[in-house]
Amino acid sequence: MNFPVKWIRNIYTLCSPFYIMDPAQRWRSYSVHTNHRIGINHEYRFVFVRIPKNASTVISLSLHHNITGEKIDSASEAKKIAFKTPTSLGFGRAREVLAGYYKFCFVRNPFTRILSAYLQKISRGQGGRKAKYKKMICKRLGVNTDNEIYFTDFIRYLEQGGLMDDPHWIPQSCYIDMIGFNQLDFAGKVENLVPDLKNLYERIFGADNFILPDFKKKVTGAKDLLQEYYRPEERQAIKRLYSQDFEIFESIQYRP
Repeated sequence: MNFPVKWIRNIYTLCSPFYIMDPAQRWRSYSVHTNHRIGINHEYRFVFVRIPKNASTVISLSLHHNITGEKIDSASEAKKIAFKTPTSLGFGRAREVLAGYYKFCFVRNPFTRILSAYLQKISRGQGGRKAKYKKMICKRLGVNTDNEIYFTDFIRYLEQGGLMDDPHWIPQSCYIDMIGFNQLDFAGKVENLVPDLKNLYERIFGADNFILPDFKKKVTGAKDLLQEYYRPEERQAIKRLYSQDFEIFESIQYRP
């Protein structure tokens, strides 16, 4: 019997020291999309839980700029240079990271995050990437790929099992559970990004020694379109599907 390469890669990942040390929690939260979203920097001793659609690109670029002094435009290159993944750790370093590194994430209102994902990847997507998402959604819904994917269709797709299909709409709690919410030293909000980043960067890089990112990259304007896209039915569906995300979001207090 031939196992898919993805399965073999997942098994290898889950057998690495980082996952073996707390297998129950990380097995619950793990998916093929989440492992490389944990960014570890040994020089400044921090762990960044990079949740997609939560300003992770601009924060990654900004962290790279602060760490190296160089400004680049490629988030993928920034991640390669600035971060290591959990699978790169041996047992000793995994214990050190989990016990002593500064662990943080940024969360976002689930209503805004899911609408932003829909706008960027589906409604306004282009070329082959848009076709890939459309095919994936239509297949799960059992409809013709010639059909337009409206926001109501996207919500129905999530309800019918699409929740874990793509990192941009996997619940934020799945990423956070890789570390554990109670183990985080800092949780900021995208809605309070500038003050929270200043607070965070002072702790990591020292007072007044930080470079803020360019916030104009890949802005969908979702926060200003909530009333246009959400009817009561869609709101109830998102509340149900992302109930843990709402609990986490509402538990984080504003930091001036």
